[in-house]
Amino acid sequence: MKKTVFIIGILALSFTVQAQVVNNAALWANLGYSSFLNGDKASKPLGNVGEGIGGGYELYANGFLLQIGGEFQHLSSTMKIDDLYRVYSMISTDNKLYDGSFYFQKNRDFQNLGSLGGVFMLGYQSEKSFYFLVGGKVFYNLFSNARTRTTVTTKAYFDNLIGENDNGIFSNFPNHGLTTTGRKIQERLEPNPVRYAGSIELGMRINSWSALGASYRLGFFCDFGLASLKRINYSENIINISKTEEFQPALTSFLTHNTTDNNSFYTLFTGIKLTVLWGSEKGKCKCLQNMKWKHLHKK
Repeated sequence: MKKTVFIIGILALSFTVQAQVVNNAALWANLGYSSFLNGDKASKPLGNVGEGIGGGYELYANGFLLQIGGEFQHLSSTMKIDDLYRVYSMISTDNKLYDGSFYFQKNRDFQNLGSLGGVFMLGYQSEKSFYFLVGGKVFYNLFSNARTRTTVTTKAYFDNLIGENDNGIFSNFPNHGLTTTGRKIQERLEPNPVRYAGSIELGMRINSWSALGASYRLGFFCDFGLASLKRINYSENIINISKTEEFQPALTSFLTHNTTDNNSFYTLFTGIKLTVLWGSEKGKCKCLQNMKWKHLHKK
C-alpha cells in the first residue's frame, strides 16, 4: 500500500512539473532595416532604419508560449526615382513662347511612420532554449511625414533665337532661372489610422545572462505590414514651389505618387530583437525531476 501511494505521489509530482505554468512580464526592443513599398515601378525602395520598443505579458506552459502586449514602432524608408526629363510650353516675361526643359536628378524621398499597437504571438520553446513566435500586430498610426530632394537643371529653347551653339537653347543664366539647383520639399503624409502586420520571430534564450533577476532572449524578427494613405496623387508628383511668377518645379513624396491607382503600401521591418523576461527561473523548474531520478536510482 505504501509503495502504491509512493508511486502515485511520484506520478503526481511529474505531472505538476510537466504542466507547470510560468507567468512572465516581458520587455523588448527591436532594431533593424525598414522599408516602404508601394508597387510603383517608377520608384525603387532603398530602405532605412527602424526601431521598436514594447512590453506585455508572456505565458510559458510546457514549452508553449503566448505573448500579449503593446509596441511602439518608428519606421523610416528611402525611395529613389530614376532621372526625369520633362518639357513644358511656357511664356517669358516679355511674352515670348518657348519650351522649358527640366532635368531632375539625384531624386530621393525620405519617409517615416510612427505607430502604436497591440501584439498577439504564439510559439514554442525547446528544452535547449531555442524558440519561435508567430502572430499578428495591429497598429494605430500616430504620425507620418516625408522629405523629398531633387537636383533640377533648367534650360529654355526658343525657335526664333540663336541660343548656345546655334541651336536655340539657353542655359546657365541664373538671373532667368536657367541653372542647376537643389530643391527640397517637406510635407506631412496622411495615412489611414490602422496598419496591420504579420510577424515571425526566432532565436534562443541566453542562459548565461542573469542580470537584474531576469532572463534574456535574443532573436531575429520580421514584420510585414499593410498601410494606406488618405490622399494620393495619380498624376506626376511635380509641383511648382515658386512664390513669384517664375516656374520652379520640385518633386513631392513618391508615396503620394502611384501609377498603380492604389493608395496602399507595404511596410517591411526586420532585424534583431532583445527580450527581457521577469518570472520563474528559466521558465520551468527541474528540481522535482532531479529528485525523482535520484530516488528511483537509489541503491
